[in-house]
Amino acid sequence: MTSDPLADAHALGAERWPGVVIDHDRFAAFVTARCGELELAVVRCDQLYLTCACTVGDPLALATFERTFGPVIDSALVRMANAVTDADEIKQQVRERLFVGSAETPPRIAEYTGRGDLAGWVRAVAVRTALNYRRAHVREVSRDDADELAALLPAAGSDPELAALLESYR
Repeated sequence: MTSDPLADAHALGAERWPGVVIDHDRFAAFVTARCGELELAVVRCDQLYLTCACTVGDPLALATFERTFGPVIDSALVRMANAVTDADEIKQQVRERLFVGSAETPPRIAEYTGRGDLAGWVRAVAVRTALNYRRAHVREVSRDDADELAALLPAAGSDPELAALLESYR
């Protein structure tokens, strides 16, 4: 242990994730943006080390993350088997959310603060992504079903009895 808690946190991360290399200054900026130095004792600095490396797109960090936390995503989706119809698509969306982001939002991995276990945080991202996917998919299915039902109905004006009923109840 040194007198520099950020140096200790950096060393802890480098030890936990061998081969994943992140510059000390970049790591220090990443950590202090998420928590003050006073909170270093209560955050998971080793997991912040890996997430910091993932935010800069380090290939070894991304592979390490996938190897370590891919099973967490799989497990979360297995538990939602009745809600998840396309697990591979959802896994891809989870990876996109975590590491790519969108024009409106940065990659979600940058939002991890180290205050809880990274596995639990990843599980929550996977579950939310699956629920969002299911909601969107249910809406699509509903629209498709409505279109199919509409196609089965007779065309307007083609059925005199239906036209008379519609006119009388209008």
